[in-house]
Amino acid sequence: MNPLVSIVVPAYNAALWIAETIRAVQAQTYQNWELLVVDDGSTDDTANVVQAFLTDSRVSLIRQKNAGVSQARNAGITQARGAYIAFLDADDWWLPTNLERKVAVLNLPEIDFVFCDMLRFFERSQTYSKSENGSDENMLEHLLLWDREVIPGIPSNVMIKRHCFESGGLRFDPQFSTAADQDFAFHLASQFRGKRIAEALVVYRILPESMSRNIARLESDHLGVYRKAAAMGIFKSGFFKRRCFGNLYVMLAGNWWVQGNNKKRSLWFMLRAVCIHPPVLVNLVPKLFRRNHS
Repeated sequence: MNPLVSIVVPAYNAALWIAETIRAVQAQTYQNWELLVVDDGSTDDTANVVQAFLTDSRVSLIRQKNAGVSQARNAGITQARGAYIAFLDADDWWLPTNLERKVAVLNLPEIDFVFCDMLRFFERSQTYSKSENGSDENMLEHLLLWDREVIPGIPSNVMIKRHCFESGGLRFDPQFSTAADQDFAFHLASQFRGKRIAEALVVYRILPESMSRNIARLESDHLGVYRKAAAMGIFKSGFFKRRCFGNLYVMLAGNWWVQGNNKKRSLWFMLRAVCIHPPVLVNLVPKLFRRNHS
């Protein structure tokens, strides 16, 4: 089988990296693809950089007013023609066999989506991390628990069969910013069957500004995603739901403590975590001890 793969690249002010990303697609050993670059109202030279690649008939440029990365990805999904759809952020890239390896797995009739392990590239130091390994065992459970890596670097990592978007209504929710990928992963894993390739084929670029996050937005987004998941009924029991929310509160407590520098807000989330799921104390106390003595 040699299906067409549609690759959706949302791009906002990505002129510095988009050429490298496109060249990485052109260098793939699997060549039956179309590349849809969705320029989300960039104010830099992104569109002009992409224009230089339009001599390749497989590359297209879609321009829209700035509406956010989720809307940009959804616009690409709408115009995609491929039997398989993949996503790639404008500052990430793939190793040459990424498409070939994933198409081979996705050609299996029982598999709906495929992903692989991932490397991180630190722009400031020009170095790579060791491989971050995902897991395809009990995917939804571990995504909700936030207790292990499942799909590293989603969405730049996933290739998905078209029927998931058509029959499952799979889309990126524009109400979320920092947690839109997580919401997407919940929907994907709750409805469809995925398969991991135990090989790092995706490179996720870490920019210096990526290290400073809006913790208030992080909090509201992730609370919203988990409340949406609860409304969908994807928690398998009340106990499991409390356990998942307890882990979420611990994560938020850590972010407020370390990056948000707001100890009061951090302690409030720690208290919420303990109240909703007391066993989190087993992990929480050692973490607090290490932070207070570091």
